[in-house]
Formats: sequence, C-alpha cells, structure tokens
Amino acid sequence: MKFIADLHIHSKFSMATAKNLDFENLYIAAQLKGITVVATGDATHPGWISEIKEKLLPAEKGLFKLKKDISAECDKKVPLSCRRDVRFILASEISSIYKKGTKTRKIHNLVFLPDLLTAESFNSRLDKIGNIKSDGRPILGLDARNLLEILLESSDQAFLIPAHIWTPWFSMFGSKSGFDSIEECFGDLAPHIFAAETGLSSDPPMNRRVSDLDNLTLVSNSDAHSPMKLGREANLFDTDLSYPAIKSALKTGDPRKFLGTYEFFPEEGKYHMDGHRKCEVRFSPKETLAAGGICPVCGKPLTIGVMHRVEELADQDTGNPATRSHPFYSLVPLGNILSEILQVGPNTKKVGGFYQKALNTLGNEFSILYDLSIGDIKKANIPLLDEAIKRIRNNEITLIPGFDGEYGKVKIFDYQERKTLMGQNTFFSLSQINKKKPEQKKTKKSPKVTPVKKIDLKGTKSRDDKNNFTGNILDNLNKDQKNAVTHSGEPLLIEAGPGTGKTRTLTHKIAYLVKEKGISPGGILALTFTVKASREMRNRVKALTGHGHTPACTTFHSFCLDLLQTENKEKQFFVIDDHDRKYFIKTAVKQAMGRGEKISTDFNTLCDNIVLAKQNLFPPDKIDGLFKNELEQKETKAVYQKYQALLSFQNLFDYEDLIFDVVNLLEKNNFSFQNYEKKFTHIFVDEYQDINPGQYRIIRALAPNGENLCVIGDPDQSIYGFRGSDVKFFNNFIKDYPRVCAIRLNRNYRSTQTILDASFQVLKNSGTSSKDTRIYSDIHGVKTIGIIETASEKAEAAAIGKYMEKLVGGTGFHSFDFNKVDGFAQTEDYSFSDFAVLFRTHRQGEIIYDTLLSAGIPCQIAEKKKKHGKTLVSVLLSFLKLTEDWGTYADFERVVTLTDSGIGKKTLEKFISWGIDNCFTINKEIDNISEIPPKKIPEGKKACIDLFGKKISKIKKAINGMTIENRLKYILADLNIADKIKEDPADETLNTLLFDSKHYSHNFHQFISDIALKTDSDAISPDVQKVSLMTIHAAKGLEFPVVFIAGCEDGLLPHKMGKTPKQDTNEEKRLFFVAMTRAKERLYLTYAKKRMIFGKIKEQKLSPFVLAIEEDFKKAEEKIKMRAKKEKHVQMKLFD
Repeated sequence: MKFIADLHIHSKFSMATAKNLDFENLYIAAQLKGITVVATGDATHPGWISEIKEKLLPAEKGLFKLKKDISAECDKKVPLSCRRDVRFILASEISSIYKKGTKTRKIHNLVFLPDLLTAESFNSRLDKIGNIKSDGRPILGLDARNLLEILLESSDQAFLIPAHIWTPWFSMFGSKSGFDSIEECFGDLAPHIFAAETGLSSDPPMNRRVSDLDNLTLVSNSDAHSPMKLGREANLFDTDLSYPAIKSALKTGDPRKFLGTYEFFPEEGKYHMDGHRKCEVRFSPKETLAAGGICPVCGKPLTIGVMHRVEELADQDTGNPATRSHPFYSLVPLGNILSEILQVGPNTKKVGGFYQKALNTLGNEFSILYDLSIGDIKKANIPLLDEAIKRIRNNEITLIPGFDGEYGKVKIFDYQERKTLMGQNTFFSLSQINKKKPEQKKTKKSPKVTPVKKIDLKGTKSRDDKNNFTGNILDNLNKDQKNAVTHSGEPLLIEAGPGTGKTRTLTHKIAYLVKEKGISPGGILALTFTVKASREMRNRVKALTGHGHTPACTTFHSFCLDLLQTENKEKQFFVIDDHDRKYFIKTAVKQAMGRGEKISTDFNTLCDNIVLAKQNLFPPDKIDGLFKNELEQKETKAVYQKYQALLSFQNLFDYEDLIFDVVNLLEKNNFSFQNYEKKFTHIFVDEYQDINPGQYRIIRALAPNGENLCVIGDPDQSIYGFRGSDVKFFNNFIKDYPRVCAIRLNRNYRSTQTILDASFQVLKNSGTSSKDTRIYSDIHGVKTIGIIETASEKAEAAAIGKYMEKLVGGTGFHSFDFNKVDGFAQTEDYSFSDFAVLFRTHRQGEIIYDTLLSAGIPCQIAEKKKKHGKTLVSVLLSFLKLTEDWGTYADFERVVTLTDSGIGKKTLEKFISWGIDNCFTINKEIDNISEIPPKKIPEGKKACIDLFGKKISKIKKAINGMTIENRLKYILADLNIADKIKEDPADETLNTLLFDSKHYSHNFHQFISDIALKTDSDAISPDVQKVSLMTIHAAKGLEFPVVFIAGCEDGLLPHKMGKTPKQDTNEEKRLFFVAMTRAKERLYLTYAKKRMIFGKIKEQKLSPFVLAIEEDFKKAEEKIKMRAKKEKHVQMKLFD
C-alpha cells in the first residue's frame, strides 16, 4: 500500500505552537494534505499522552486512529474529494543540551515507540532525569548517546532518528553545537542509527556528499508547529500499514518499500546560506571564508548555514552508488503558490478561499502538486495555478536562499510575466493584485571591522585540575603551594583564599606524605565538613597516590560516630536528622507538660536553645546563665533533660551529640585520648575557620602539641556562626601553637580579576580582610558584573531563566524565531550545568526552582529536605529501619500514619506514650505488646498493633540477605506506598535514593548514618547536566562558570527578617563575598523592587553590599520584558 507519512510534528503542549494543534485538527489537515500516517509528536508529555488515551484507539499494529465519534465530526469539515483513513504513530522530539568534552552540545532527536506501555516506561525513565511536563519537546541535560540507550532499554522495537541534522543550533551536525560524525555523537550505539532527518535547508544530493550518511535512510518531515504546516516535507512508503513495516522500510532502506521524500527546495530553508539576518548579510560559503567568518556590517561571527556545514564535512563529490539512494521530489506548498499568484500573504482569507476551492475541485494537496495532469489542474479555473505548478515541476523558478533563521523565497513569476499571463479578460481584477514592484534593498556601508577576539577562560590551564595528574606530586604547584606540601614537623596554618587551590594543596600534601615520605595511610586523618568534600578529598588522594588503602578522609561528625561506636562495641548507635530531632523535642515537651510543667517558650526557640547549648558543650544541668530570660532557661532545661533521656534509651545521637560526646570521651578518658593521639600521627583540618568550640577541643585533644598538624582555611569565608563556628579559633591558632609555620595562598585560579576586585570591595570593611589579604588571578574576561533589576520575585526568577536561555545560546528554535537570543553574538560555550543560582533563604529558591522547571530548564535544588524529606522517601526509609530493628518511635509513627496499618491516632499515642514511659525501644515494645494493660489499650487495638508488627517481621524475613537497593524496592512494592500517599513512584528523589543505595551494598548502618549526616550541599549531584540552585551557605566550596546571586536586597543581604536574632553584619559581608567568588567567568546580581514577605508585598531597596561596589565594575543589564507580543495561533513561549 502506497502512503505518505509525516513523522515529525508537535502538539499544543510544545513551546511556540498553535493552540489548535490537537488530534482533531491534525486529522483534518492530514486529509486535506493527502497524508495517511502522522506522528503524534510530543509523546513524552503527560498531558498529550492523556489526550492520546482519551481520543485515539489502537488500529493496525503500533498505529492508532481517532475514535469514531470524533472522526465523524471532523469529516464534516473535509471535502469528499480529500477524505481518507488517517493513522498516528507514537513519536516525540527530545532536546538534549549537555556538555561533552569542553563543548556544549545541543541535539534534537526523534524517538519512535511501538506502544503506549513502552511510551509510559520510557517517559518514567526520562522523568527521573528532568522535567518532561513543561514542554512537549522536553529539554534534558542528557547525552544523546544515553538517550538512545534508555530508549533501547525500554523496547528493542523503539528507534531513534536524529532530527534536522544540519540546522546550526540544535542538531547532530549543526555548526554551532553539533558533532562531525554519527559515532562522535552516539559512540558505541551509533550502529543503532539507521535513518536521519535532513531538515528543510538541505536535500538528498547535499547529504550524499558526506559518506557518514551513506548507509542511512534519509527522511524528511514537516516539524509542523501548526496543523496546516503538515506535509511541507514528507515521506513516501509502499508497505503494510503498521509500525513494524514502517520501521523495517526505514531500517533496510529497501527502495521497493521506502520510495523517497517530498522536500522543500533547500534554498527555502531558513538556514541554507550563511549570514546575519539583522545586518541583511547573506553569504555563500566562499564569501564567508573570504570574510574570515566575520560579518562586514557588525564585525561579529556570521551564522554558518547548512550549505557551508555540508562543505566542511563533505568527503565525496557525489553519493556512493553502492549505498542507499532514494528519489526525492521538490515542492512548494499550495498555500505559498496561491500567495505568489494573488500577491497576498499565505495566511490571508483570500488564499484560504482559493485553497479550499482547489481542494473541492481537484482533491488533496499532494495530488494537486504531483499526481494530476496540468490539464486537470486547469479545470479548477484558478488562473496561473496550472502554469505555476508546471514551472515548479520543471524547476523553472527563482529561489532567494534563506539564511540565519529567515526562510528563503520562491519566485515563480516576475511582475511583467504575471501581468502578461493574467491578461485583461480574467475575472481576476488586476487591482486586487499587488502591482507594486519589490523595493530594492538599501545597501549598508560597511565600517572598518576589527574582529572580536574571544578570551577563552576554559582554555586557561586550571591549577586545581582534579583528574589530570601525571608525574611528580610537586608538579604544577606554585611556590607557596610547594612550601605547604613539603613542610613537616611544626604545626602548619595555611590561609587559602577562594580559588587558590586549597583542596589541591591539602590532597597533594597528604599524597606527598604517603608516596614520598612513606607515611602509612592509616596514620593520617583528614577532617572536613561535608560528605561531598570528604569524598572528593578521598578520590583525589587515591588518584595521586594510586594507593589501594587511602587515609581517613571524613567529616567531623562521621569521625565522631565511628569513634563512639568503636568505644561502645556492645551498642549500635544511630544518628537522627533534623526532622526526627524536632519530633523528639516535641515529645519531650509533651512529657514535661504531662507532668504538670508549663512550657510557654516558642517551640522553635526551644529547639535552637538546645542546639546552642550542645554546640557550646553544656549538658542540661549546666545551662544556668546561658540564656538571659530565666523562664526560657528553666523551660529549656526541663525539655532538654527529657529530650536527652528519650535519645539515650533508644541509642540515638543527634547531630550536635556526636561532637559533644566525643569531646567528653577524649578529655575524660585517658585511654581513648592516648589511643587516638598515637593512631593519627598526621592530622589535617579543612575549612578551619568554620570550626565550633567542640570541634576545636577535639583537635586540641588529638594534637595537643600540634606536631604534624595542618589546618587550612580562610577567615574571610567564615560564615557558619549559626551553627556555633567562630573565626577566633583560626585567628588564635598562632597563640595555641606558638611554633606555627604560616603560609598564605593568594593566587586565584578560578575567577576573573573583575570578580575578585568587586568582591574585595564588599569585604574590605568586614573586620577580617585587608590589603594584605587580597587575592589576584590575572584572568581576564568580562569587565563588569551584571546588575539585574526586576519588578517582583517572580519576575526575578523569570529574568534569571531568560539570561540562562541567552547564555546557553537558546533552548529551542523559538529562542531565535522570537528574537529572544542573538545567536551570532554568542561566544561562550555554556550548558545548564555551568549555571548556579545562589540565594539567602530556601523560600527564594523554591520560587526560582518552580519558574525554571515550568520553562523546561533542567535544574536541581540543594536542599536535603527535598531529597530525603519527601513523604515517599521518608516512609520508605523508616520502614526499612524498622525491619532492621533500628527504628525509632518517629519511624513507627510515620509508617503507621501513612500506610494501611489499621492503627488509629489515639491508639498510636497511647502505645508510644506507654513505650516511652517504660524506656522500651519501638521494636521491644512491639514484641511486648501483650504487657500493655488493657485499660491503656484494649485487646482489639493491641491485636492491630501486633498484626502490624508481624507484617514488619514478615518483610524482614523476606528481605534478609538482600542488598539495600533491593530491600527498598521490595518494601516499596509490598506496601504499595506510592499509591497510598499519592506520590509518583518515578519521583526523582526516590530514584536518587535507589541509585545512591547501590554504593552501600549490604552496609545498612553506613547508609542510614550518611543520610542523617548529609548537608544541603550534599544534595547536589555534580555530574548531572542541570542548573544548580542553592543557598549561599550550601555553595561554599563549589564553583561555576556563571553565577546568579538572587535577592540582592537590604533585608535579605544582609539578612534581617523573621525571629532570627540580629545577624552579624561582618559575617553577612563574608557570606556575600563567598557567593561572589563562586563565579568563574560571569556574575549577575539580581534584585526585586517588590517582594512578598510574611504575606505582605513590601518595597525593597538594593543591598548595601552591591552599593559598596564601585560603579566601574557594575553594568545595569537591559530589563527583560516579561510578556512578549501575542503571535497568531502561537500557544507557549518560555517565560511568556
């Protein structure tokens, strides 16, 4: 069966598409055009999938048809001469924007799916990676090769076709962001690519000049963004009407089954030639080369077109005759022909009327353009139509090539020809036709051009390169770094400003001791503050030494937990997170009040007071005088005592207990003190400016005389006062260890000098910084930092997204079509992972996260609560802990409340109360349920608890011996948790948890402890291609090519809001300094003139920290309009 297929379209759910792009209008348009098989498009979008299920029915294998009642209504709008069966094939276009090597790649691919089950499985996988809900063509930070792998894993019948492979901005061979070969793009999976879409700006002969395409079937499709754009390019098949038959024809290229393509004249495509649309410069490849690739009008790089790119990759004059070759037929859409005849726009009513007349008389559009004789076409009595189609079939037309996003033009008649051919006797009145001769374009005088020289910061050799170590440990270290690495004996204090190679120096020093000095790795202890930092330190040392056994590189809290566990081998301790800490403090408040004590102090104040007491190493009975308010002190003491008792009988520690208890152990237990002092002969402390009193005393206990003690940090980056840290410990190091050797690192290898100079101006009156502490980089780049003023916090979020869109070079063709991106002005090579947005409060982050996500920009937020605090994940972890006999009352209540336990709220409260009163662990109480007096809990209610306990035991038995990952999966499936709590089982947080669990195999204790000890910054995955959003505190130690600091307003920076005690202004300055110095190349400071604060809209002023920066360093960025002009039939645009 012969049929025409258009395999690349979009739906109304895609950006910049018509509102009427639905199945009804596609069905009608397909019949008008003469097309039998139409891609659904957008089959990854949940909304479109819902419409597929609602409006379509399975037809032939792998194909779908419109439901009968819907198609019957649609048929009424189709002339009898055009009616035909229409089928849909599941397909979607996916945009991959990612870094590969040092280059940002922007590739569009078409995926085809054999059935809905496969589509849902595939979509579930993609949903774990990025946002598939905001755009019908999702934007993912996913390597094209990995996309193909996921597709093939979903079904071996699924297949992928690279889309419009030559367009400059978003394609496999694109001049701006593509590759030079299929293998370079798809790697080991390249053999699975058997077809490629050529796009509007090229035709088969052009493609056959590239031998890499010799064994591929070349297809052409419309990429329609509105129904009547369907079929402007299409494919001709002669096969059974089914998904397998279509795939087979494409895969084999059998010329009996795949009969060829209908094509635009390549000159009609909007990227055929080189040039600049704004400058009205259109060049051939030869002219571009003669101009050195520079526009003679504006002096900026030209947009390189498809013809030029084909010339670059061409390695043969004509296609290899031994490979696939199919006919192709060049076309001009009927609407465009009528537009030329009538001399009016193709979307006018006049063209529409004659289009309808042609179809009513002659049949569908493809029949008119290709099948009917010229004599038959003349019968339609539309003057010049027969002559126009004859000329197009014979290629007797004039083509004005498209360039830089502007479509080419087809000229069938000139003015005099049309006048002559029309004559004076036709019913057409020449007065109805535009007789005006085309205006000659004015030529612009070309100014003297100085080519723009790009300063490539990414080409600057980084001194902090983690992965390229070769040769001697001391290679590539500067003088100060070498001195620090080779120093031995006396205590060493290294003051290292941002980007000066702090981690590099520390890890090289450790490696130097192991590799050059023969120090046993077991005798080295390196302490830092985050799981991520400790892991990076460990990996770097391992890479440098090649040693199988690496030193103990760990966090303070992990070290303390291990030490406590080692000294108390008969007990198994667990650490609770902030959420459970609040649960047990709340329980302690209830206990106190249940015993007649009045607790009037605010709950959050009680929590903060207990934390403060522990940070300052005060047990409950020693807090007298710590708080000024006597009532507050009394109530805090009562709750603190009961809280500690709750933790004690359950063998639990909170975050602060770990430091507190180890200090007591090391200072009071002489055996332990000597044991650990002897064990660790070399001690390293990272971020020494951030230690608190407890951590200080641990270091003093482990290294009392400072022998072989090395601490590194920067007092200008002391920002954790809220957790008890105090910069005085760094400043007093010289007093603590008089024999100290102090070395200062002041060469920055991260940021441009502009960023460093501007950040120093903020800091210079902070109380820690002086001219002597300035750092320098001599890295040249953008000479200013951008200041972005917006009307509101939502406008601020949208503006940030728009600047990202510009800097990444556009996220889709709409970026260029609507002039949102000046493509040729783009010189940097940024991907989404190059951006970070920093803010002072989590609430700011939520607004920005939601805005970027809704615009389809892949992003991740550094917030531990979002990663492990979600209901689905927290219930799953709690149940796992209960099966391991390590659950708490918090875990039990969480699981019981959110699953079908049959245990009511009042019964639960009585059960927990009785267990706590008797100092039973939760598992012990479940085992002893029969001992609870009937007056407390009736026998029937006890039976429910007993039954739930048996369910825990049953699952415990079933998962015994499994890896942690498989245990989690078993519990998830057995309890059907996701359905019961109405959360998506494909949620990214769950999948991240399952992925992370792989690294722990069967080590449950380490798994749970690491989750409890992770901080916000540990929630960021450095290897994913997403924008990173985080608080400034969480950004410490990280770096990004482009940084946006949001909320640069007085009240946020410095922070003065809420019930928080008055902030230390100097610490707030240091915090802003830290934020600024995360940026490597570009820095933007954004602020809103109005912001919602505690439910009220308030006028905001620019932060005094920004005002402190000299005007020469600041550039007020152009205000971005938040609402573009409405385009006819256009539905969605980014940030509209």
